[in-house]
Order: sequence, then C-alpha cells, then structure tokens
Amino acid sequence: MSDTGLPSNSPARILATKHIEDKLKILQLWSCDGIPWKTDDLTGQTCLDENDEKVLDYFPTYIKAFALWDGSQNCRSVREQLGSLHRCSRTTLSQTYHSTLNDEIEQTLSKLKSNSVSQIENSNKSLTIERQSQEISRLEKLICRQECDVVELTMQRHDAVKKLRDEKDAHKRNRVQWKEEKAELEAKISELTKTLRKLTPLKSRTRK
Repeated sequence: MSDTGLPSNSPARILATKHIEDKLKILQLWSCDGIPWKTDDLTGQTCLDENDEKVLDYFPTYIKAFALWDGSQNCRSVREQLGSLHRCSRTTLSQTYHSTLNDEIEQTLSKLKSNSVSQIENSNKSLTIERQSQEISRLEKLICRQECDVVELTMQRHDAVKKLRDEKDAHKRNRVQWKEEKAELEAKISELTKTLRKLTPLKSRTRK
C-alpha cells in the first residue's frame, strides 16, 4: 500500500503506519526473547537441518524483506501466534514521516541477524551437551547391565562349580560304596566257595 502525499490524519496513512508498527513490535520482541524455531506444519516437531541442528523460522533481514513479510513465509505454529500481518511498499517505508520507523527497523533487523547467530550457537551447544548426556546415560545403563550380567554369570559359574564338586563327591561316595559292596560280595563268594568245597567231599563219600 502506498500513502505518498496522504495527509497525516488520512485513514490509509494511519493504517499503513499501524501495519508497519505491528510487524516491528513482533521483531523487537523476537530480538529480546529469541527468534522462534521452525516446526513441521504437519507434526509440529522442531525442524532439523542435515546436521540434526535446530532451524530458526523465517525472519526478515533487510528492509525489502520486511516490507514483503506478511507471515506467509513462517511455519504454521508461528503464523498462529503472529495474527494478521500485511505487506507494504518500499515507497511507503521511504516516506520522510517514516524515517524514525525506518531507523528502528534497521536497528532491529541488525540485532536479529546478530542474535540469530548466537541463538543457533547456544542452542547447538545445549543440544550437544544434551546428546552427550544422553550418550553418557546410555553407556552407564549399558555398563550397569553388563555388571549385572557379570554377576549373574559369576553366580552361574559358582553354581556350576558347586554342582560339579557335588557330583564328584557323589561319584567318590558311590565308588567307595561300590568297593565296599564288591568286597562284601567277594567275601560272600569266598565263604560260599569254602562251604562248597567242604560239602563236595562229603557228597562223594555218600555216593560210595
């Protein structure tokens, strides 16, 4: 919308100025609180680049981009917060009565560009720390599971050794018992043999 030559109390000029101020206020807020992160319009999840780092949502970085910015360049979640934004012409922005606004816009855009770099760096540092913490936690859990496995295997080995020892002891006892029973049987056989030898001559004499 162009308001060239319009009087100061013109509704069109007032509305155009309001549209510019509305967009400027949003960018000033972002310059203080941080630029919104881009989210997926379908899932609502934060978008990541090829390095798995978070991506900032769109924000204008120069005057022409500010003039054309109407919120359509932003992701859905941000658009819902922005409300209705309007484009304006470069001619409207370049009017002398907008010189103060122009200066504020330039300063805000410069601050946003500077803040965007530090915001990404800080976020990625936090993300790196978070990932490292998650990896440490994963490794700690893995070590804990391995320690439990070692304890369980040690107990199983102890049980196996005990079982083997018990079986060896049982085998020894059985062998001793077998030897004793064998000795008893041999003694009985010897006894029976002696008895049989004694009976054999008697049997022979009886036949005669």
